[in-house]
Amino acid sequence: NTPQWFIAMDKPFQVHPSDASGKPDASGFIAMDKAAKELGNKSLRDVAFRCSLLMAAEVKDCQIQVRQLRASTSATKATFYSLGFAGDRESLKLAKTIAGQPELIRAFPLPRAYRADEWLPIELRAVGADITVSAEGKVLGTVHDATIPAAGDLVVWSRTTCYFRDIEYV
Repeated sequence: NTPQWFIAMDKPFQVHPSDASGKPDASGFIAMDKAAKELGNKSLRDVAFRCSLLMAAEVKDCQIQVRQLRASTSATKATFYSLGFAGDRESLKLAKTIAGQPELIRAFPLPRAYRADEWLPIELRAVGADITVSAEGKVLGTVHDATIPAAGDLVVWSRTTCYFRDIEYV
């Protein structure tokens, strides 16, 4: 029985500065700069969340997040697992953030060097306490971490300009 992937970009949202409608542009990507967007309509515990990231030179700090739990007082005190870039485009960083305090779990070297016009497909899978990171459809590694056992939201996030497309979850 094959699981059904859900397209997370089924509702428009305003993140692309040149597109007032908030819909993906003609090439189907979303550009974000210092923004976050919750996706889907329910909290999930066991989930596979994937997208493609453009490897453009300005892409420095962007993430996909699972099991995001926001503190009632502030979004900056959220708790979640994340996968993305932080400063370089040579490795993917798997981290956990507890009450707004990030901690690197593991860095995974990318399978190869990427040109600025290439898209990198990534996946963050959280099933129970097993967190698996994939790139280009290949598993880069799995870690066991039971710090965040609760269901939470799916989020795409950027501190710098980032480009996302093919955003899906199951």
